[in-house]
Amino acid sequence: TWGTSRLGNIIPVIHFNPIKLSGAMLSKCSGFNALWVKDNLIGEGAKIIIHRAGEIIPYIKKILSSGQGDLPLTCPNCGSILDWKGVHLHCPNKSCLSKIEANLLHWCNTLARIDSLGENILLPFFEAMEWRNITDIYNTSDEKWRRIIDNFSTEHSKKMLWKLYTKL
Repeated sequence: TWGTSRLGNIIPVIHFNPIKLSGAMLSKCSGFNALWVKDNLIGEGAKIIIHRAGEIIPYIKKILSSGQGDLPLTCPNCGSILDWKGVHLHCPNKSCLSKIEANLLHWCNTLARIDSLGENILLPFFEAMEWRNITDIYNTSDEKWRRIIDNFSTEHSKKMLWKLYTKL
């Protein structure tokens, strides 16, 4: 599969049959970048050896045999035609929702790192707030913060979002 970074780079995620490695069940790892996937023909049918860097991060240590290294032609989120930017496929669409969400997540996690406040709470919150850029965060009225947070269903979500409000 392919994800979109906050910079618009299309990042490959390599899926494989689940394996137990260093006490953890693993089924995916980073494909580094699009050029690496293309050059190494990583895809359906490839045989790889997985290693865990620092006993934590899974990565491809060795390629035993190649597969079908098909690259996407369009952004997996917005459908825009991709271009090359160095080693990465890149989505040029400034309105791509994946890029917007990744930027907002990065901003919130950089300025207001809050344990237990992840994408599962933040992405629906961003959508409800109708934020499309960082400026929107600071132009949101206190009343809108209150109204949107109060509409979240769990007390945990509300508590985490109020923490975000006080940090931003």
